[in-house]
Amino acid sequence: MEGKDSSLSTQFPKKQTVVETTSDKNNAGQIFKFNTLQETTTAIQNVEMDTLTKFIFLRRKKNDLTKSKVQWDAQENIPFVVKSFTKYECQHGKDRNKTKNLKRQNQFKGPADHMYEAKKYLCVQGSKKMNCTACLNIREILTFPDYKVKTEDKWKKQKTSQHLKTVGFSSVKNSASCFIVLFPSIHDHSGHPVGEVK
Repeated sequence: MEGKDSSLSTQFPKKQTVVETTSDKNNAGQIFKFNTLQETTTAIQNVEMDTLTKFIFLRRKKNDLTKSKVQWDAQENIPFVVKSFTKYECQHGKDRNKTKNLKRQNQFKGPADHMYEAKKYLCVQGSKKMNCTACLNIREILTFPDYKVKTEDKWKKQKTSQHLKTVGFSSVKNSASCFIVLFPSIHDHSGHPVGEVK
């Protein structure tokens, strides 16, 4: 489904596919498909530069392909499996080391936002964390274009899925990896400026 989110102004190469545009308040933004990890990384960097935001790694889950479920591209009817899922969060997200940071700050005297300890020359700055909920999700998928079906026949899809499982996903010829990225809308960011240098 082609679509445009006015809050995501980054211009991607024309060959990139807009997989979906969602208005869900928890997953606002656009979903793009990229052919390589390099294209994916470049696109993320461009979004960060255009919106003056920064995303940091949160977690990655790598799937066991022998147990993966075959899914189907709703637009092209091409089967695929998800190889891995990676999640990044805004650098102003939840403070996951709050207790540790507070303990460290309490060891020094002075203003909370700019404290010094003369002997060690240690400077403790205030936290960047603002509980921003904006996240960026990446799914690496393995597609099987040779097994594309021309109809919405559920029986045909089930038969094809079973065949792929029997053969083994890594043994299928002409498979192709790509990356599906869910970019957050700038409206997902909260508690800090967006598109404004501080």
